[in-house]
Amino acid sequence: MAGQQFEYGFDEISNRTSTQAGRDYHGQNLRSATYDANDLNQYTNRTVPGYIDIINVANNNAPTHTCPFSI
Repeated sequence: MAGQQFEYGFDEISNRTSTQAGRDYHGQNLRSATYDANDLNQYTNRTVPGYIDIINVANNNAPTHTCPFSI
């Protein structure tokens, strides 16, 4: 994705240990996540940033609608 960065870290047996994704206009502020695996190579813990990535571009002239019910 243009303008985005994705970085991955792995341990010596290829378990994912970390990720970094996103960025701002200056290439800073990557959001980090970490992973922990046990002796059976099962992920036992994962920390993730409190963000949702929305990667798209909206048409500025698109109409907006109000949801008629609560979600």
